[in-house]
Amino acid sequence: MFEDGRVDTLCDAMLNNPHPQSTEAFQRTARAILGHDTRGRLGTIAVPTLVLSGEEDVICPPRHSREIAGLIPGARLVGVPGQAHQPFQEDPAAFNETVLGFWESVGG
Repeated sequence: MFEDGRVDTLCDAMLNNPHPQSTEAFQRTARAILGHDTRGRLGTIAVPTLVLSGEEDVICPPRHSREIAGLIPGARLVGVPGQAHQPFQEDPAAFNETVLGFWESVGG
């Protein structure tokens, strides 16, 4: 999977980041994410909402995006085939096309 070099490209970008995240900061972020649950408030969102996820995401599997979209009234769910956790970085042109198409469809 992902023999097209995208994993190597992402790894190189992370390894060459001039502002790397410390292990401690990553651990604090992970604990905050695990302890944060706003699902009960999603039903109050009253604006056009696009929930976009990579269908190959193992960090935040598509089932989570389906749940989020199901809790937001009128939300549009788009699964991006062949993309993982960062569709905006894996294929920026396709990501931008999807997001711009969504905004156009809702008059944005």
